[in-house]
Amino acid sequence: VKDDAGDEIGELGHAFNEMTTALAETTNDVRELHEREIERASQLATVGELASGIAHEIKNPVVGVANGLDIVRRRVGTDATLLPIIDEMERQMRRVQGAIQELLTFARPAIPALAPVSANDLAERAIRLVQPTADKGGVRIEARLDPSHASVLADAEMIHQALINLLMNAIEATPHGGRVGVYTRTSGNWIEIDITDTGRGISPEHLESVFKPFFTTRHTGTGLGLSITREIIQRHGGTVALRSRLGEGTTVTIRLPAHASGAAAASQEPAK
Repeated sequence: VKDDAGDEIGELGHAFNEMTTALAETTNDVRELHEREIERASQLATVGELASGIAHEIKNPVVGVANGLDIVRRRVGTDATLLPIIDEMERQMRRVQGAIQELLTFARPAIPALAPVSANDLAERAIRLVQPTADKGGVRIEARLDPSHASVLADAEMIHQALINLLMNAIEATPHGGRVGVYTRTSGNWIEIDITDTGRGISPEHLESVFKPFFTTRHTGTGLGLSITREIIQRHGGTVALRSRLGEGTTVTIRLPAHASGAAAASQEPAK
């Protein structure tokens, strides 16, 4: 009996030692990860300061060039040779202006000015803005909006920007003949907005990186769109989740706290 007890105590001691070693290794891994994240946060803060300074320096000359192009366009009139060149110059100038604005937004995120707003109104407004781009690319936009017209307490312009970022990503990822969906619904105390596409999807190794600043798999863009989107939603007390399968498409789900009085008012509306 003593031998058996000794064996059991020995095994227990061995297991305890293994557990202690594993715990120490895990603690060390967590510490190293934390240190790397702090270092990265410090680097991003420095990058943000640099980005802000550079963007401000570039912004005024770019506005001057854009105004100059407008004058040139009026002088050129209907010249069939020069007009396409000016059109392309203006397109590229808009790209530069968009990149500058993204850098400024990333470096100096705004504080939301909260007010009750319908989630459906936000979705419809964003769809109207991107509809011409979708039509040009042969992409159909499908909307299914919550009939309760539930509202969120939000900064309408900031949420609008987040939705535009997601919709443009979805449209650009979807081939001609594909579909982008926008769906709103109430889930308990949350309002959820799904943006889906039938595009190329995101590879598993990139799923963990898509929300990181400056990460992009495209040849154009700053890689800040999704990072800014997540920052906006988190500043509203919400969350952003992404699901994707290669060759099938992507779904991004925004969850925002429902505006209690708005939800109550919606539930009390008489049936039509």
